[in-house]
Formats: sequence, structure tokens, C-alpha cells
Amino acid sequence: MIDEKEIKGWNGAYYYSPGSESYFNMAFDNWLFEEIQTNARFPRVILRLYTWEKPSITLGYNQNIEKVIDFTRLDKSVPVIRRITGGRAIYHDESEITFSLTADLKIFPEKDRSLSRTNQLISGVVVQILESVGVVSEWTKKSDASFGSSAGVGDKSCFNSYSRYEIFSPKGKIVAGAQRRKADYFIHQGSLKINGISECHAIGQSDETDSVPISKDSANSYNYTIDQFRKIFPDKFSETLKINLAEWTVGRELHREIRLLAKKLI
Repeated sequence: MIDEKEIKGWNGAYYYSPGSESYFNMAFDNWLFEEIQTNARFPRVILRLYTWEKPSITLGYNQNIEKVIDFTRLDKSVPVIRRITGGRAIYHDESEITFSLTADLKIFPEKDRSLSRTNQLISGVVVQILESVGVVSEWTKKSDASFGSSAGVGDKSCFNSYSRYEIFSPKGKIVAGAQRRKADYFIHQGSLKINGISECHAIGQSDETDSVPISKDSANSYNYTIDQFRKIFPDKFSETLKINLAEWTVGRELHREIRLLAKKLI
């Protein structure tokens, strides 16, 4: 493991942070994206794997909060935070597994640096990760009919809408991803709903009540924990990106810095 003082000089870092506070989660991703652009000694790749301390809503970078959130149907204890990436609103509960990948585009061959191609490569790694724990999924194109009546709320909720290609299980869309770019750098944030999708009326996110399993072993469906993915995530991304990801232990000083940034998101 390495701490933040030793991280400079490594070509890649991996930060595992289960049960993190909501504003801290988004502030940390913001900080990583800024740091990789401004600090030449910072790692060229940083992979984060995290979960949420309590249910929260994140909005896409360009979404209009007044149009997206019905505050009359939202519990006041649920934080609403704007993400650094685009896309639609997501209701994150404690069972969701979330990741971010912050990197220099030069980690990819030149032919693979387009937005569509990097999304495809990252999605391919996620499908491999899910396969390794028995989750049936594929990165595929879906027609409008695939979502039936839920398509009507697509302007609000990410998991009731879809882009051209998404990661689906027999249950439906189970992974949401969005990417932000600036110059030669990007951050990709992904939400894995492999334990089901919780209902949130405030953004039109519907739950799942049918019995279609997402796992080859139906008895194990919806019982996944972040600990199961602690080693798989860095291993699979390291293998694909051909880069060493050293586990990063974040010390008190950096924690304090991120918490100060998090207060600005409130």
C-alpha cells in the first residue's frame, strides 16, 4: 500500500473506500480530476471503488435541478449533489457499488481515445468483472421498446433511460456510466445496481419487483457486497490498461482537504 505522500511517481493508484459520506464521494472525484490535470507527478490512472453511507441523489452536470427533482416527494434527509460527469439523475442506495476511473487519455492507443471507444473499453472491463462473480450481463444496444412504459421518465432518472449502448442483464439495465473530458484527461463514473434498483419517486426511478435473476446462481442474486470486488476491480482494470495499480491509503491531511471541498457541494 501507499499513502498520498508516496503516490507521486506511481503510474497508477487504486483507492478502496466502502461506506463513504455522500458529499465526500463526489468531492473526491472532483479533486482527482483536477489533480491529474494540474499535477504532472500525479499517477496517470486512479481507480476508485466505493459505496454510499446513506441514500443520496446525484445529478448530471448539465441537468436542471428544478426540472429533475420533485422536492415534494423527496425525504429532506436525502442529499442532492451535482456530479462532475453528465448523464441523468441517480438515486444511490447503500447496496450500490460505484467506481470512478480518472486517467490520461494517453493510456489508450491513439485509435481508442474517442469517447465511444473508451466507453466501450471500460464497459467491457465491467462486464468481465460482473462475469467473475456470476452476474450475467452484456454491453449491447437496446431498442426503445425495451423499457416499455418506463421510457417516459427518461429525462430524469438514469436507470429508467438509456444511451445507445448500455450494460444489461436479463433484469434490464444494471450499470450506468458517464464520462467528462478536459484536454487529454477524463473521468468516468459508473454505478452498478447489481443488488436491485431502489424506488425514488422524486426522480422517477422505479424499483424492480419481478423475479428475474441477474446471476447464474439465482440463490445468490442481490447479495453482492463491495468486499467481493475489492481485488477484482484493480486486477481486471490493470490487465486491460496494462498498468500497475498500487493500493492507496489516504491519510488524515488529504481527508481533511477533501472534506473542506465537500462542504462547498452542500
